[in-house]
Amino acid sequence: MATSATQQTMLPLAFGIEIEFLFGIDNAKAAANPAYEDILRNNIILDSDQVDEIYDPEFDDASDRNAEGLFQAASALRRKGANLRIRFAAKSGGLEDFSRWILTQEEAVEFPTSSAELSAYTNGEFRRCENCAFAGLELISPILKVPDVREGSLNGLVEVNEFLGHMRGRQDVPCFFSAEPKNASIHVHIGLPPTAGGKAVDLPLNLLRHLAFICIAFEDVISLLHHPERLGFPDTKIELYAKPNRVFLGRNPVTSPLHNCREGPEFSAQDEFVKIFNYGHGSDRMDRARLCGILCSRTGYDISRSIFVNFSNIMPPPSPAPHSKKTVEFRQHHGTLSVEEVNQWVFFVTALVRAAERKMNQESVEVPLPYDFIPKVIEKQGDYSKQILTVQQAWKYPEIMWNKKRSLKELFDLLDMPLERRMWWWQKASYSRSNAFKEYRYLSTCAAPCDNPPRRDCDGWDGEGIPRPY
Repeated sequence: MATSATQQTMLPLAFGIEIEFLFGIDNAKAAANPAYEDILRNNIILDSDQVDEIYDPEFDDASDRNAEGLFQAASALRRKGANLRIRFAAKSGGLEDFSRWILTQEEAVEFPTSSAELSAYTNGEFRRCENCAFAGLELISPILKVPDVREGSLNGLVEVNEFLGHMRGRQDVPCFFSAEPKNASIHVHIGLPPTAGGKAVDLPLNLLRHLAFICIAFEDVISLLHHPERLGFPDTKIELYAKPNRVFLGRNPVTSPLHNCREGPEFSAQDEFVKIFNYGHGSDRMDRARLCGILCSRTGYDISRSIFVNFSNIMPPPSPAPHSKKTVEFRQHHGTLSVEEVNQWVFFVTALVRAAERKMNQESVEVPLPYDFIPKVIEKQGDYSKQILTVQQAWKYPEIMWNKKRSLKELFDLLDMPLERRMWWWQKASYSRSNAFKEYRYLSTCAAPCDNPPRRDCDGWDGEGIPRPY
């Protein structure tokens, strides 16, 4: 792969992870055994540095079960040696410095609706919903060093794995932690570490452009890797919290029904490339704002973070808060407490960002481009010098500029993915598209009442085998 990026010049990327999960406790068993006395709500001792952040005058209301579960979950984790801070409500607006692990409430987590579902969530350990109290919670990591996708070093994942170990398996008290495809999500943020003074640092604009194009061009390929609950289908958890990125980009008129099927516009890598690599303003700040509008809004103004890959944090705020996020957030992965699944996903999204970094640094060498591409560049940008900038970046994608079906192998080659990871993801994709999930196969992601299946631009969606990516 032609690139000028070397190990010495690689950006010092950092990541953070948000792990949604369901917490449940059998309060009758906890109250009946003196050994569990400290887990009871009225006996929980709060650390002095946490009182102000969790104080709420309504907390004494016994109906506030989610808050009760927050403290009980923290107590259970601390029994296992976890060092974390409780937030009654997560701080927003750039006020959180992400220096410690944080446990907070999460309303998006879905509770079991039957005892059978509870039993499935807990491998049969808890069988009666009426005996349990539930809370939807989220564990938020501090800023951590990304894993080394070349050498395989875990780096910050060591801390993540330690917390996952605290949550998995049998607990010291009659409680459980559960994260499943139907009830929870994993969100991974990647960016640059803050300055010594704590100020957030921007990712390079051209890296963001390349990352956006790679994620959008390969969106259907990446979705092959995911559980069917994470594809945007109706009545799945993700439907309200993460739409496909291709929904945006101005491809569907705002006043018309949303179509991702054959009734809607066909995805064109060329068309989206000239939008993303538009150097019209010539100002870093203005071009970031334009890119954010393209990627995160159907109107260009109402910015949404509810997308598979969320670029809303790249928008420069009018008056930045002390710790404003400047990360890209990957929101598509299903909830899990599996060390292997979490590690593989963090390695994968890190590899996506590293691929974008290599493309940013790669020398532009002229190659043939489709004859209909240049007129699109000219139409989008009148200034010849800026047209050249767009074309020079397009030379780095000679295959993608030709409208053809993508493949797992093409994506994994771009990511420079080692063989063992290719095999792991291929096996996961093959299972996720197997007859075990055939009830999802022809569902729609269009706006009601359209129920046509989505138009896809890679193999593996209609029950046929997925070609081996190695």
